[in-house]
Amino acid sequence: LGGVNSGMNGFLLTFLKSFFLEITGNGHNGQLFFFYFCLVTVLFSMYALCRVFDIGKVAAATASVFYLSFPDTFSGFPIEPINFELVIFFASTPLLLASFVILSRESLFVKKIPMYVLVCLFASLNYSSLQYLVLHLFVISIYGLYNIVFDVEKVNLGLSKKLGRIITSLAIIIAVNLSSILPMAIDLDG
Repeated sequence: LGGVNSGMNGFLLTFLKSFFLEITGNGHNGQLFFFYFCLVTVLFSMYALCRVFDIGKVAAATASVFYLSFPDTFSGFPIEPINFELVIFFASTPLLLASFVILSRESLFVKKIPMYVLVCLFASLNYSSLQYLVLHLFVISIYGLYNIVFDVEKVNLGLSKKLGRIITSLAIIIAVNLSSILPMAIDLDG
């Protein structure tokens, strides 16, 4: 789906890579520093998701390491160059889900939206094709519907409020990424 992202999100990823290149002084060290940044981000994001679900610190750290060792996270490494868009996808998915869970639990829904928007901006770094965006929307939708059916969060909100929060969360993701969604959606058949 989609094509090469030349919009704002592609610019942000290029800027981030260039920033690390400038800090370290050469291409190899810049890519290595960016790799370690992604590694720590993947570990932190899964740890944060586990802690949101009240999993103990040791179990959350263990889950983070297992999540990091998932074969697709660093596919092809060390033989092939790292696909940073894919690594950022694996780092941003648990963070996006954790921030959605926090957003859906809180009674102060509106006050947590800026945090959710920042996580959506981080997640948007990897939207070089529509499939990553669709997968993020799918993860949020599935967890939201699971929460409605099984009342996992034990939050006393009505069905309309829970659905409203899911729709608002999905709308925020789409709104934050509108600059990259429209060019890719227009050029789907070309």
